[in-house]
Amino acid sequence: MQNLQKIYESNNSTIYKGKYDDFDNDIIIKQLNAEYPTEEQITQFNNEYEFTKNLKIVGVNKALKKDRKNNKNILVLEHFEGQTLKEFIGKNKLSTKELINIACDISQVIGEIHQQNIIHKDINSNNILINDKNEIRII
Repeated sequence: MQNLQKIYESNNSTIYKGKYDDFDNDIIIKQLNAEYPTEEQITQFNNEYEFTKNLKIVGVNKALKKDRKNNKNILVLEHFEGQTLKEFIGKNKLSTKELINIACDISQVIGEIHQQNIIHKDINSNNILINDKNEIRII
């Protein structure tokens, strides 16, 4: 893992953008914070990998690899050049129409996730990435 830039940190995990051993391009790394995670945390981690590795939903970053580095469990996810929704809204003056369009796009992706019988247990403005074209990705 090289040139890691922290995107977001919660109690359970930290999200980074950067380089990873087996991949030429930038990727997203989700790392469990606990060196000794609970059985429930491991189950959720494994489920996230299994559910997203073959998921074909535009707006969801696909899991590429599950690994363990420096005594931490990590998921390697597709890279998406953007910033968190929280940062994006804080830096840009958006019209009501633009905000509604973004909200509709997020709702569409969440609806598609739910149609696959998957529940995202941590939807928040730090787990949603957006780029300058207002394209979104849910981590």
